[in-house]
Amino acid sequence: MNKYEADVIIRITKSPPETLVGRKLADVAAALYASKEYWRKHTKKSRKGIKENSCRWIGNAWPGETSEARVRKHLPHAGPTAARPAAHVNEVIAMKELIKAGLGGGRLLYLMRDTDRSLQRVSPVFPRVGWGLWILTHEDLRWTTRVKVFTDFIANALSTQKDLLEGRITDMR
Repeated sequence: MNKYEADVIIRITKSPPETLVGRKLADVAAALYASKEYWRKHTKKSRKGIKENSCRWIGNAWPGETSEARVRKHLPHAGPTAARPAAHVNEVIAMKELIKAGLGGGRLLYLMRDTDRSLQRVSPVFPRVGWGLWILTHEDLRWTTRVKVFTDFIANALSTQKDLLEGRITDMR
């Protein structure tokens, strides 16, 4: 957007760039996910009836993120392999594809899993992860008719999906 490559962008971010203006449409929720087959192969019940796992985790390479600590917090019975991520990625689509391919489990935006039946949520939903869905434009385009009509339309359309974005829908099936 620096060189006016687009009039409007829709972005998931913690804080939008100072060079853009817009509004937050929703907070986004996340949770830990694994492919159903991978989770089945890597979990077992212990003698105490507690589900333990030897699942490897795909770590976030985003600054300030500690996915291993999050895994331990939300899955206290994670085995020692959870401390050694199978990979680190900084793109959410790459994370999802590695999870689907059975490389391990990882954190995804809640809305991404609910459109893919091959994945299963393996932790509670984290309703506020500090990220939001924003619609942004350049300051000098903010009040142009085409940008205003488009951003209002998108904001209204996405408001119907706010429960999904914020993790309040438990199952879409």
